[in-house]
Amino acid sequence: MASTLIRGSRIEDETATQIVWGFACGAPVGDIAWLTSTSVKTVRQIVLALRHRLVRPAFNLWNPPGETFVLYDWGETQAISEQAIYAVFARCYFNKRCASNFIQGRRTARICSDCAILSATEDPELSQLAVDFLDYIRAFYQHLGIGGERSDNQAEVVRLRWRHTLITLRAKEASKLTNGIPEFDDPAEQSCRALHDRLIADLQSDPLTR
Repeated sequence: MASTLIRGSRIEDETATQIVWGFACGAPVGDIAWLTSTSVKTVRQIVLALRHRLVRPAFNLWNPPGETFVLYDWGETQAISEQAIYAVFARCYFNKRCASNFIQGRRTARICSDCAILSATEDPELSQLAVDFLDYIRAFYQHLGIGGERSDNQAEVVRLRWRHTLITLRAKEASKLTNGIPEFDDPAEQSCRALHDRLIADLQSDPLTR
């Protein structure tokens, strides 16, 4: 039977719901694939597609509009500011050699003198916070088992990864955990269960397109 939650998919809704739960918990795509008897490729496609839902107003409970950039004063509208800042973040995020040099001890300071983020703010503390979270995003995606993405818009990739990582992190922090795994019956407002339920409701009204 074709799924009512994912357009053009033969995955049953029960399986799709399980994949959404894994997404809400920030589970590795390999684990989700094994638990649902679905291919890693299919799960990866669904996970990447689900991220686009997180930018919708329904998910502002976990990431209020403009929150990421409230400390940056660019003197422009929020939309333009966010686009510009994500482009700056992308220049840092995709500079893998820079991060690698620091990890390997070739540089003592995490932020290099040519860091793109330094052009966005003169506050070294804010720059450090931004770089730290970009490193966290990189680690989170390694945990998920998701590497590079084919896209000509690196700023958009960072925007989606940033929001995905932040919302998943907050949902897990708000959840009751058993052996590090969120409890499905957790009724907390910002829990992984709440995120899962909101995603399912969103998919029921507007099925996912991979």
